Amino acid sequence: MRFTVIGADAGFIQSTNIGMRIRAVGYETDGAVWNAIRDDPAKAVIPAYLIAPADPFGPPAGELLKLNEITGPFQPFTLKLRDPGTGNVSTITVIGIMKDAAGTFLTLGGSGDGTGGIITGLSTVEETFPASRGQRFYLTLKPGVDGEEYAKKVESALVQASADSLQKLLDDQQAISNGFLLVFQGFMGLGLIVGIAALAVVASRAVVERRQQIGMLRAIGYQRSMVALSFLFESGFIALSGILLGLFLGLSLSWVLFITGDFGEESKGAPFIVPWLNLSVICIIAFTASMLMTFLPARGASRVPVAEALRYE
Repeated sequence: MRFTVIGADAGFIQSTNIGMRIRAVGYETDGAVWNAIRDDPAKAVIPAYLIAPADPFGPPAGELLKLNEITGPFQPFTLKLRDPGTGNVSTITVIGIMKDAAGTFLTLGGSGDGTGGIITGLSTVEETFPASRGQRFYLTLKPGVDGEEYAKKVESALVQASADSLQKLLDDQQAISNGFLLVFQGFMGLGLIVGIAALAVVASRAVVERRQQIGMLRAIGYQRSMVALSFLFESGFIALSGILLGLFLGLSLSWVLFITGDFGEESKGAPFIVPWLNLSVICIIAFTASMLMTFLPARGASRVPVAEALRYE
């Protein structure tokens, strides 16, 4: 199985904020895990995707390292690293499983496989993979320093170096995710437009099918405005019921997915925030559009002549 192996030096271990999703028995804190790797380069931590349940749409079995799902403190276990070029083999001891967010951080840092990688001591990587001389440095900038501008200065000073701002890479990745969300929102908006148009069709058909009832109402003293309001109230009740039902079901589904961790392990401890302002604006726009689409059928119902309506069959 092929995957990325990252060698961490003492500076990286001392300054890293990567947390552990699950720790091995005997390591009470994340700092203890990183200190153990600093003291013993043969210790290692692995990304969370290696212990995730098997993906039925993923690569065939044997093409990607997958371990049994681990849900709590585990006994340290060993993995063998082998360089296919030289045949060098090293044994590492896994003492921690990083959080899901670590995969994003390492991917932005350029792990090369899009999923992060195994982190072990730098000397272990150099001994096992002597041909891998690529180095990567993570710099912590002072407050107020623009990371993107600093990366450009590094590239201009070191011609052969490539520097990127992690914040910019994260923003670019977030922009891609937002783009997909906008596409889904567009489809939902199209469905909303179709629903509003369907409500207008139903209201128009109701006017045609209930002309005799309209005539009877006018004959017993209903004014035109009262007839129009009755149709508007009926359409408004249908629209309001659909909006509230959709809002309730959508929030319920989101809450269930959120608390079950389907959005990531870190979501279990995060607060569930509802964008009430955005939802309110969407609901108001949908309700207003529904009323506008049913206004013309309601006005048409109010203008039905009494005599014609009573003769209608």
